[in-house]
Amino acid sequence: MAYDRAVIGALVLVSFQKPSVADEMERIRAHYGLPSICAGAIVDGKVVSLDAVGVRRVGSEDRATVDDRYHIGSNTKAFTATLTAILVQKGKLAWNTPLERLFPKLSTTMAPAYRTVTPLQLVQHRSGLTGETYSKGMAYFASKESLPAQRADYARRALSLTPSSPPGTKYEYSNRGYIVLGAALEGLTRRSWEDLVTTEILRPLGLNSAGFGAADAGGKPQPVGHVERDGKLVPISGGDNLPMLGPAGTLNMSVRDMLRWCAFQADEGRYGGPLTPASFAVLHTPPAGGDYAGGFVAIPRAWAGGNALYHLGSNTMNVQSLWIAPARRFAVVASTNAETKDAAQALDEVCGLLIGRFCPK
Repeated sequence: MAYDRAVIGALVLVSFQKPSVADEMERIRAHYGLPSICAGAIVDGKVVSLDAVGVRRVGSEDRATVDDRYHIGSNTKAFTATLTAILVQKGKLAWNTPLERLFPKLSTTMAPAYRTVTPLQLVQHRSGLTGETYSKGMAYFASKESLPAQRADYARRALSLTPSSPPGTKYEYSNRGYIVLGAALEGLTRRSWEDLVTTEILRPLGLNSAGFGAADAGGKPQPVGHVERDGKLVPISGGDNLPMLGPAGTLNMSVRDMLRWCAFQADEGRYGGPLTPASFAVLHTPPAGGDYAGGFVAIPRAWAGGNALYHLGSNTMNVQSLWIAPARRFAVVASTNAETKDAAQALDEVCGLLIGRFCPK
C-alpha cells in the first residue's frame, strides 16, 4: 500500500515531537496526586506559556483555568519588602532606620536588643525574631480590632520577648519579622498594609486579579485549598491564615498576574516603574555570607546567566513556586491548590520544564 511522502513525513515528525507543556503538567499533576496546577513563563514582559490542568476541588469536575486566582502564601513577603523599598525611595524611612524610631511608643517595653534592628534586617530574616509565628497571647483568633491595631499589639508583644539570636548575626526565616515590619509601615503611614500594597503596588502594576485571604472566599468559583489527611486530600473552603498575618503571607492572584509581578522584579527598574535600579540592588542583594535578600533567595544558576531569585510560598493549603532570572528578563511561576509532602517537588518539576523550554539562552 503506497503512502504519500508528505503524509509519511508528517507522521514521523509527530512521533518525535515533544509532549505539550499542558500534557507534561498533567502527567506531573497526576503523578503527585494534586487537584490542579497552573503555571506559566514570561520573557521580556510577554507571557510565552500559561496552562492550567486539573480541578478546583477534589471530587468535582470543575476544571481549573488560567484566569483562576491561587493563594501565593509566603511569596507575599516580596510584596512587603518591595513596599518597604518604595517607602524608602519616597523618603518615609531608611533601610537603616532603627525600630526604636519606628515604634517610639514601645521604648519602655521593647527588648533592648531590638532597638537597633533595621527594616533591612527584617526583610532578610536577620532581626533575631523567632521563626515561631505565634506564641502565648499572639493568635488574635477572636479579635474585633482593626488589622493595624492587631499588628501593633502583635509587634508590642513580639518585641518584648528575648531574641532567638543576636540581631544581625543569624538567618532565621520569620513570619513574625514581616508582621512586625508591616506594623511599622502602618504606624509610619497611618494606613493599613492592605491599603498600602493595593495603592503602591497592585494598582500601579495592573495586578487586577489580586485579593487578600482565601482565593475562593469571594463567592465566585476558584481553586479551593486542600490539606493531606491520612493519605487523602481534604478541601478547606475559605481556608487561610489569620488576616493579621497579611505582610507575611495572605495575597492571592492569578498566575498571569504573578508572572507580571515577576517581570517587574526581573526588569530591576531598567525599564521604568515605581522603583529605581538602586532600590532593586538593595532588594535583590543578600547580606555577606547569606542568600536571602528582600523576599527572595538569591542563588547563582547557569541557566539564569547569574543570580536567580527563588521563593516557595504556602499557607498550608496551597503552594506556589517561582524563579526569576533578571539577566534573562525571564521568570516562571507554578501554583497548586494543595499542601502535600510532595507538592513542592511537583512544582519544582513544572518550573524545570518551563525553564528548559522557554528560558532564553
